[in-house]
Amino acid sequence: MAGPEAMQEVVLGEEPGASAGTAASGADPAGDARRRARRRTLLRCWPMGALAVLAVVAVQVVQDARERDRVAAARTVEGVVRYDVGPELRTVPFGEGETDPRLTGGVLAGDLRVAGERVDFGRPRAVSAVDARSGATSWRTEVETQAEATAQPTMRPPECWAAGGAGGAAGAASAAGSVTRVRCLVADRPATLTGDGGWREDPPTRSRLLTLDGASGAVLADREVAPQTAVAADDALLVLGEVVDERTVRFTAEDVATREPLWSTELDDLLVDPVFDPHLELADDHLLVWVGGRQRVLGTADGALQADGTQVWIGRGGGLLVQDGDPGSVRLAGSDGSGTAVVPALPVQLAVDDGSVPGPEVLSAVVGGDRTLRAVEAGSGRTVWQAGLDGATDGTVLLLGGVLYGVDATAAWAIDARDGRPVWRTVRSTGPDGEPVRDVSNVWLSPLTDGRSLLLVEQDDDGGAELIAWSLRSGAERWRAPLPPEADGWAYPVDGALYGGGESPVRIGG
Repeated sequence: MAGPEAMQEVVLGEEPGASAGTAASGADPAGDARRRARRRTLLRCWPMGALAVLAVVAVQVVQDARERDRVAAARTVEGVVRYDVGPELRTVPFGEGETDPRLTGGVLAGDLRVAGERVDFGRPRAVSAVDARSGATSWRTEVETQAEATAQPTMRPPECWAAGGAGGAAGAASAAGSVTRVRCLVADRPATLTGDGGWREDPPTRSRLLTLDGASGAVLADREVAPQTAVAADDALLVLGEVVDERTVRFTAEDVATREPLWSTELDDLLVDPVFDPHLELADDHLLVWVGGRQRVLGTADGALQADGTQVWIGRGGGLLVQDGDPGSVRLAGSDGSGTAVVPALPVQLAVDDGSVPGPEVLSAVVGGDRTLRAVEAGSGRTVWQAGLDGATDGTVLLLGGVLYGVDATAAWAIDARDGRPVWRTVRSTGPDGEPVRDVSNVWLSPLTDGRSLLLVEQDDDGGAELIAWSLRSGAERWRAPLPPEADGWAYPVDGALYGGGESPVRIGG
């Protein structure tokens, strides 16, 4: 049993064993005074320390909440992976009924996805509809007879576009998921067997524009067009590019919902290849046309020619950037092609652009062997800011939350998109002296993001592929991990997911 001293009462704020009796028994009064002063100081100061700890915790809580909000906002932007990509890099192969994410085209008509089937030599070409969820075939419509497929084999599958709803504007029908008609171009282009076992395409002999019922596949209309015809379409507009002769292409636009003609334009003095069709693309209020090694731009409102160059880009604000003559410069032509400002730089490809810094065009140029990033006013071409990068490396750039993210020959970097101020720069791989050990100038680099990290597929020292992640916020390297073999050395985002693989696509993470 413990003695009386084990049961001694201790007064809060006093040292055990310290009491008036102790002082009376001969303890040092000055020492007692110092101890009491220390206790008073501690009692006064402990709330301040507690408050400081609480303040630190509160700041961290706020920062964490802001980071969650920032990541969540980034994942609503097209091109951003919508889940955390981590170093485990788990892959999931595609099931039999799943759609290859690399395939484009096809029309969503209710619960069905309608598209031209891949060509199977010896079988008639067809358009089919599958259940968008299960992949089960709902209907299949052949667009040629067995005799035609045998007599004239072709490598061209039907190309299909939405043709609007049964009644009302096509855009409204498409937005509601109620597309009821699908339009398909069927081109009869003979494919000749060559001596080495391959196939060669010959000039087309016939082309038709079919209108199909989206629910049943029934052919509602069959319209003959020029044998060599290209098509571009969106929810509102269908444009045909029909080759009239070896130097002339006629472009006609019609309303998707009503099929009423809107305008017609002929471009002549062209160099039309009899095998390679003109390529058409609708972008904003422009029709982009590639033919004869040059690019033209027509206005979708009236078909007027707006630009003609070796290459034309659509700027961030809808203006045209025209390259012609000088391969290192562009003319800022404006939305109607009338602008005259020339800038000695070329457009940067923004793989992700959340619109957080509207207005300036982002261009780049090689100066003294290094690439310079430049933001210019879209109208005047005045340089707003410029920033130097390491090496002549080119590639895609990401714009999120007012910051540009990219990779150059030796580092990953972040730059304030408003003023060009460096946010962070992290050397990708360093030696014992801290200097970069690898230079990948003249290699195209395509960084990705999940809203939390800047991601890059890079070749490691043994020639294998690895995925590296840097923090978007600080630039610190978060992790690096070998890319699974089934990814075939590359990764790409589609509809918010990360994919890899060549012949057999796989989903990475998520």
